[in-house]
Formats: sequence, structure tokens, C-alpha cells
Amino acid sequence: MRAYNNRGLIYCKKEMWSQAIVDFSEVIRVNPQDASAYQRRGMAYHQKNKYDEAISDSTVAIRLDPKMGLAYSERGYSYCYKSEFEKGIADFKEAIRVDPKNSHAYNNLAWFRATCPVASIRNGKEALEAAQEACALTRGKNATVIDTLAAAYAEVGNFNQAILSEKHAIKMGGVPEKRRRHMKQALLSFEQHQPYREVPD
Repeated sequence: MRAYNNRGLIYCKKEMWSQAIVDFSEVIRVNPQDASAYQRRGMAYHQKNKYDEAISDSTVAIRLDPKMGLAYSERGYSYCYKSEFEKGIADFKEAIRVDPKNSHAYNNLAWFRATCPVASIRNGKEALEAAQEACALTRGKNATVIDTLAAAYAEVGNFNQAILSEKHAIKMGGVPEKRRRHMKQALLSFEQHQPYREVPD
């Protein structure tokens, strides 16, 4: 099963999500207790906008391994994309509780606390604290995390730092084109002294 798992991971890196789902499904068929396979298939389902399937797989992964912070974080992400933001925030916090070094969870928490279209979900102070922790855990080398930090700065009204951070994120490598477009839109907002709001697709 290692070969299917490894090939599934390669497909994920190439953003070939349907093929990845097929391979992780084969791993699950042979070993239904493989929590990581459910977590990875859930991630692939999310990328195909199949949020219910993603949530279901993440939930199974959590049942099989209650300390799998990444599964909580990814389930929270899918909840947010269904506009179930409170469930998403709760999952991000649980991910951090079970795995305090989970930069993915800190970044997701910061992103939705900074950019959520629902005002009651936003919390600039918490967003900035979570984004700074994500940056520390990734040593400032992850463009997506720097992008989140910029959004958090904007949410607390520090637009000069938001602009600097966003420009830095845009210049960094390894950013998918769709995310880079979002970064440029965010930068325009910050230059107009407006925070960024993202409505999940």
C-alpha cells in the first residue's frame, strides 16, 4: 500500500486531485484503519470543492487518531468553505490544542479571524497572534502564512505593515497562481486602507 500512498502524495503535489483520491481510496480499502489515508483523501476532496466528503473523511481520521491535529485543521477549513464558520474556528482551536506546533491550524485560524465576511467571526487581535505564531513555526519562509499575516495586520488597522508583508509574500516563490491573484487583490485593498474579505467559493 505504500506505493499507492506515495503516488497519491505525488498526485497531490501536482494538484491531480481525482487521481489522488483513487489512490488513497485503495489504501483505505486495504486498511480501513489508516487515519492518514482518510486525512489525505479528505484534503483532496476539499480541493475538488467536495466539502461534505472532505468533512466526512476528516471526521473518520479524527475518530481513528484523536490527536491528529491536521485532520481537525482541514475539517475546520472545509466547514468554513461551507460558511459554517463557528464549527471551523472550533476545529482550528482543537487542532492547536492537540498539536501546538501545527502551523496549518494557526494559519487557518488567523485567516478566518482576519478575513471572514461574518463580522462576529472576525477578531483582529487573535488573528494577529495566530498569524505571528504560524510565521514563527514556519520561520517566515511560507508565502501563504505571510499573506495571512498581512491580512491580520490590516484587520487591526496597521496598513503600512500589511502592505509590506503582502508585497513580501507576492515576491516569494511556490505560490499557486490562484493564491497569487488573491494576494494582489488583498494588496490593492490594503493600499486603500481597507481590510481584505474573502468569501469562500
